[in-house]
Amino acid sequence: SVIGDDANGQQLKMHSQQMGLDILDSLFLKNQATSVHLAIMDEHNDMALGLSAMSIFNQFSLAFIKKKQAILQKAICIVLDTNMPKAILDEVASKYTHKKLFLDAVAGSKALRAKDTLPFLYLLKVNRLEAEILSDIKINTPNDIYRIANYFLKKGVKNLCITLGSEG
Repeated sequence: SVIGDDANGQQLKMHSQQMGLDILDSLFLKNQATSVHLAIMDEHNDMALGLSAMSIFNQFSLAFIKKKQAILQKAICIVLDTNMPKAILDEVASKYTHKKLFLDAVAGSKALRAKDTLPFLYLLKVNRLEAEILSDIKINTPNDIYRIANYFLKKGVKNLCITLGSEG
């Protein structure tokens, strides 16, 4: 992950340490704001608006990932999300095919970054919009969800989680 030296980054480091979560191999950047996401929920507890600041991920480089090769080789699984640059997603997916790769598409606008990683994924987590964008299949009926699931399974995704907001 990528963590800035702002108040959010300091809080993240402190909370992680208190939980026993080792984040020491993350990329820590000076004079940078840690990524943040604000979700505004509607009366049904569905996200009505999401605001995010993820520009710190533009500093996440292939060179950094390559320095962490020994750690990634020892990992039981590797968790990715589409805030990461496509080059990193592609590199990790193609180089660590023997690992369980988990990917969260995180946003419709970033979902297509994951297209080339689909054959390598142990688990893909998408919401309705992300699933529609990645599969090019619109969800209009319950049967369409099965069509999308079959699309992802045929692409090589081993496990799939599609969230449908208030519909499940």
